[in-house]
Amino acid sequence: MKSLKSYIIITVLTLSAALAANAQNANNIPAAVTNSFNAKYPNAKVNAWEADGDTFIARASINNKKSFAAFKVDGSWISTTSKVTWPGQLPAPVKSAYKNTQYYSWHVYSMSKIERPSGEFYRLVLDDANRTASFDNQSVLFDSILLDFRSDGKLTDSKGISEPLVYASGFKQGL
Repeated sequence: MKSLKSYIIITVLTLSAALAANAQNANNIPAAVTNSFNAKYPNAKVNAWEADGDTFIARASINNKKSFAAFKVDGSWISTTSKVTWPGQLPAPVKSAYKNTQYYSWHVYSMSKIERPSGEFYRLVLDDANRTASFDNQSVLFDSILLDFRSDGKLTDSKGISEPLVYASGFKQGL
């Protein structure tokens, strides 16, 4: 019984420390960043802030979509990445351009809309999941690729990637 009480006390103290650290991290976001975010997205709900060097990323619900908005320490906006849940949400030129790639038969792992000061882009993360995997070499057997399209359908980037989950999460996608 004594060990159960000790376990409960340690658990409560650990949770309290974690909550305090989280509150402290939220307070470390520069006012210029939060002011810029609130001006750009007045109706958004921030779930959490992440700091990555001098870049601050808000995990937020923007227009009812899971989004990541990145700002420099001075408050200047870098990008906003939002999850695209259905292919029908892609602009017609992007869908058409994707259909004309050699990767059209590949599995769509994720889709995102990336807004930057230079314009609007759509990112598709694909994997060739049609291959047969073996128990001991699964990661070697699958190829993954990232395709970036401008909203007018022009392909701007195409590169092989080794960790599609990193790109599919949305975090840091637009950076």
